[in-house]
Amino acid sequence: MCQLQVNGNWRGGSIAALRLALLQTRGTTCLVLDEPVNHLDLSAIEQLEQVLPACEGTVVLITHDRRVFVAIRVDTTLDVRDLLTFHPARGAR
Repeated sequence: MCQLQVNGNWRGGSIAALRLALLQTRGTTCLVLDEPVNHLDLSAIEQLEQVLPACEGTVVLITHDRRVFVAIRVDTTLDVRDLLTFHPARGAR
């Protein structure tokens, strides 16, 4: 596996962009979008809604925006509230 080594004073966002570019050159088919519409205007949101269903591969979309969720074709959903099962730690009283 190719390692990315960055020298100098690069910010976290720039390093993340470099890593994403490296993944793209490898033909990775997974797109992760964490709250992608938070700072978009209506026109940009509508464009995103049109483009996402055409993406090949896996799209991981994290959103609280119900409209975006409904507008794109979703094969599988995961509600994180279903994962919140708490067990007492060992030795807990």
